[in-house]
Amino acid sequence: MSSRPSKPRSGAKRAPDSSRSRPPAAKQKRSQSTTRTSKAIKKEGAPHLADALAAALAGGRNDDIIKDSLTHPLHSYPARMHPATARALVELCFETEHVEPRVVLDPFCGSGTTLVEGRAAGLDVIGSDLNPLAVRIASAKVWKAELPRLDAFRKLGHQLAEMGLEEGKAARRADYQAKAQRVPKGIDKAVREEEIQSWFSPHVRRELEFLAGHIDEIRESDVEMADLLAVCLSSLLIKCSKRTSDTSSKITERRIARGAPARWFAERVDLMCQGLIDLHKQGATGEVRVLEQDARKLGRAGIKAESVGAIISSPPYLGTYDYVDHHRLRLAFLGLPYGNFESGEIGARRRFKGRADRATEDAYADFRACIDAFHGLLAPGGLMALMVGDSVAGVEPVWADELLRDIVGSRFKLLASASQERDQLGSLEKRAFGDRAKREHILLFEKRLT
Repeated sequence: MSSRPSKPRSGAKRAPDSSRSRPPAAKQKRSQSTTRTSKAIKKEGAPHLADALAAALAGGRNDDIIKDSLTHPLHSYPARMHPATARALVELCFETEHVEPRVVLDPFCGSGTTLVEGRAAGLDVIGSDLNPLAVRIASAKVWKAELPRLDAFRKLGHQLAEMGLEEGKAARRADYQAKAQRVPKGIDKAVREEEIQSWFSPHVRRELEFLAGHIDEIRESDVEMADLLAVCLSSLLIKCSKRTSDTSSKITERRIARGAPARWFAERVDLMCQGLIDLHKQGATGEVRVLEQDARKLGRAGIKAESVGAIISSPPYLGTYDYVDHHRLRLAFLGLPYGNFESGEIGARRRFKGRADRATEDAYADFRACIDAFHGLLAPGGLMALMVGDSVAGVEPVWADELLRDIVGSRFKLLASASQERDQLGSLEKRAFGDRAKREHILLFEKRLT
């Protein structure tokens, strides 16, 4: 049966449900791929679908509600899809109760924005990413736990925070003896030290390492709980560091009081718990799988062929980001091995330095392999909504929608698209794009029945 919606979607235009609009306990700056802009949106294809895609693309323009609902505000993540966009796409792809199977896959799940919205809609969700930190963040945001387990997590988090506060008080005493420096298992001490030593004030690092050390001890008996606590700690690391932001390595001096990291940690634990409770209230009863897996090899990940009803994702923008560099401080501090992530990141900006032609060919081949994998997993008639952006690979422009249409080929039918002009950033983009507008796109495909 075809899963193509047959009527206009109203969800993206209506005011969000108050039960899904809880403000966060501790607000933090977040970066999304969907920027706030009022520039016109170009639409093609079936009118009601194109309208829905346009509404999804513009979803983050004025939204200050959806992005702070559920578990979305738990952890920053550079260039993530805006939660309002993800919600609109989930509603579009599963517009009727007859769409089967009711499983949504995000093969570049990042911090799990699409998975959260899929869970809230009562769907089964599958996410994958090569970034080990992303997998842990996404898993935390869609954690399927019974209330007693969630309560145990909250209590444990607060116990650690109290211990951190007491350790901070003890550090002020003249007879205080600092503990031996923490070294995560399996991590080269010298390499880790080089990555993080300059980013934290001594007292701040001591408090963070204290919390991390106790999380390491918890890991010996409860890996799941340790991973969840580590995500809450990870969410504070840039805020506690001298790094300006996830995406900027400029140094900024921050005055952080003793005990502040422990208090912020407790707040993050509470924020996560409340977000998960809100998610449960939305009817999040579906199954959850989050895999540390290469999108090119998803067909080997144990997901049944043709078992997915819709794929909703934002693949990497060629030559635009270096996610390894964005997350290197967090990965090093937490002691997460990231060799596979570094070697396998698709379309990373660093790949285009010096060998842009070869890097472009490799990226095209990588995306073809991804589409091959997606085709095998998606049910006949299932939908694939991909958000992509024009970019510069080396010095050459990449017209993302044209690239995607070419790679997808005849196995999918293009139902509709929406494209919005974006500002050209810097002289390199202005030279590369010339008189042609740089745009961000959402393309909606349907897998052909034969």
